[in-house]
Amino acid sequence: MKNYKIKNKLALALIATSLIASGCSNALTNSSSTSTTATSTSSITDKYSDKDLDPSWDESTATKIIFSGSSITVSGDGAQEENGNLIINSGGTYVLSGTLDNGQIIVEASDTDKVQIVLNNANITNKDSIPLNVKTADKVFLTLADNTTNKIVDSSNAVVSNDSTDSSNTNTVSNASTSTANSESTETNSANTNSTENNSSTTNETDSPDAAIYSKCDLTINGNGSLTVNSNNNEGIKSKDELVITGGNIKVDSKGDALTGKDSIAIKGGSFDLNSSKDGIKSSNSTDSSKGWISIDGGTFKISAANDGIEAETILEINDGDFDITTGEGGETVSTQSQQNSLGGGRQNGMRPDMSQQNGNPQSNSEFGNRGNMMTPPDRPDANSGATQNTTSQRTNTNASSYNKNTATANSGVENQKNQAIQNGNLSTNTENSDSSESIKGLKAGTDLVVNSGSITINAEEDALHSNKDININGGTLSVKAGDDGIHSEETLNITNEAKVSISNSYEGIESKVINIKGGTTSVVSSDDGINGTSGSSDSQGMRGGGENAQDGVSVNISGGSLTVNAQGDGLDSNADINITGGKTIVYGPSNGGNGSLDYTGTAKITKGTFVSIGTADMYQGFDDSSTQNTVTFGFNSTQSENQTLTLVDSNNNVITSFKAQKSYQALLISSDKLKEGETYTLYRGGSISENSSENSSKNTSDKDSSTDSSLNTGGSLSGGEKITQFTLSEKNTVVNV
Repeated sequence: MKNYKIKNKLALALIATSLIASGCSNALTNSSSTSTTATSTSSITDKYSDKDLDPSWDESTATKIIFSGSSITVSGDGAQEENGNLIINSGGTYVLSGTLDNGQIIVEASDTDKVQIVLNNANITNKDSIPLNVKTADKVFLTLADNTTNKIVDSSNAVVSNDSTDSSNTNTVSNASTSTANSESTETNSANTNSTENNSSTTNETDSPDAAIYSKCDLTINGNGSLTVNSNNNEGIKSKDELVITGGNIKVDSKGDALTGKDSIAIKGGSFDLNSSKDGIKSSNSTDSSKGWISIDGGTFKISAANDGIEAETILEINDGDFDITTGEGGETVSTQSQQNSLGGGRQNGMRPDMSQQNGNPQSNSEFGNRGNMMTPPDRPDANSGATQNTTSQRTNTNASSYNKNTATANSGVENQKNQAIQNGNLSTNTENSDSSESIKGLKAGTDLVVNSGSITINAEEDALHSNKDININGGTLSVKAGDDGIHSEETLNITNEAKVSISNSYEGIESKVINIKGGTTSVVSSDDGINGTSGSSDSQGMRGGGENAQDGVSVNISGGSLTVNAQGDGLDSNADINITGGKTIVYGPSNGGNGSLDYTGTAKITKGTFVSIGTADMYQGFDDSSTQNTVTFGFNSTQSENQTLTLVDSNNNVITSFKAQKSYQALLISSDKLKEGETYTLYRGGSISENSSENSSKNTSDKDSSTDSSLNTGGSLSGGEKITQFTLSEKNTVVNV
């Protein structure tokens, strides 16, 4: 089977698991597939009880507690004041009001008791330990009364107590256990033992309370009031079991994680402003595969986290909501710096060869033929190629299971690593290096990451979306800026239905072993590869030109939707196969040498759909003979300028496709089911298109991409314009030299 390529004249370039949850009432089901047709889905059911959703209480039977400075007045049963603290020791409803200057709320009820604590304009501060400590109960409901403002603060002097059984003397604390930013911060990944992409959970947890609001049992927050949590030395709100939130206006500033539900987190609604020195929202159970999940069904979220924005040890599922997530110092500056400095060469065993001597320009008098010798593989330049290895760029073309993505250089010293990484187009001074195992991602899942709906904006220092297994984007609107990958999964990544995905800054745009784009509108801007199919199991990844082995099970598959790629590295890169069976795809490939709009080691087959790519000529690959749809490739004798509208029409002036080139280019590939062998076609520059065709008169015929301000028209008729060339389509893969 032939691989069709374009190169300059001297080289002749165109040859052409179901998991059932245990415990409580939540059922978790997970099914996944690495096939190119089945979409893996996740479903978490029975997340909310009637009481979770009902914040009301019986005023007549409730026990009322009034705080005033250091005094506590209790009216009713089930609670008493002890040593300046409020002790709740039985089930019931407790309404708290007033200001407690330095004290603690302690719940020590029976493990069959349900306790409802109503915050009714309550302000609770503890200068020595945590303000709210739930030690024993069946479940605690923390209700935010309507139209109230509540605040819970551990002061900067507060530390975590090692004695979790001490309820009477909270002013005596252990100096041996100063506050931890995150008691579960040692990153592991028991959910996926094949991956070294660490999750920030731990195996050395203690039962010591380490959050301003801490519960050892299930905790629900409901109601429509406001709650501010200032945790100056600990985590914000934490349940060692399940955390459920169904309402409220919640603001958390914490030294540790902002919201933690070890076993699970379910959020139905509310407004969240979370500022964390660790993770924003986290579920961390790594010992039970039916737990450690997060499901969000609504709410408004503004998250600023030093580490991960939202992290689940198993499934992370977003069914609705409005999200604005920033992690670390964000990815916009990181990837912008990378794009400005990237040389854009192909990888050689994890290193990019320096193609700057070629500058991506064909040699003089270049022309293109449809047969010729295979060129020297771009990632294995011979001694005469003029390409030199850039040994300071260490980021390998693999996934997270096989390398530390952000190791910058072999130079000693962290600053040298960071500076050299910037100089060579690597991530930034802000990403993790060999001396750090911190994870700084936007959305992160240990198994499946599912987005069904919602509006999601992410500015992540590392990956914006990351899963150690599968990612399914079935709907919603995602706007992503990433210092590393825009979207990364280890196994299968699906984009389906009406999903709208915009990756405006990234190192690599979308990366997974299997990538299925079945629907929606996707746009990618990357300083390296736009779409990268890889399993990370080969030493010859990213190399093309024959002789290297394709990776088992790797494929990039486009069957529907609209895809726009603007890449400084390879546009579509697969360490095995590329299959195009539908949709509209336009690839603005690299303008420099060492990369191509298409890069594959197996086969590249197109049977249906509209596909357009532009890029350099020296490393250009086309579709191979397994394709059933006709393709025409234009090889230009000189570099063509960007911002030109190019239109291909048939002999009746009907538009085959029309688009505006976003980059300079030397090679143009067009594949369409409208191309017929034996017919004559003309390529124009400029002109205008009248939408007199039903194919181009609806919203489905012009796919706008906000990140590149481009459109791909597939209908109408052309008027005006400058004729570039006219040709007859002579075979399945026709080459036209211009």
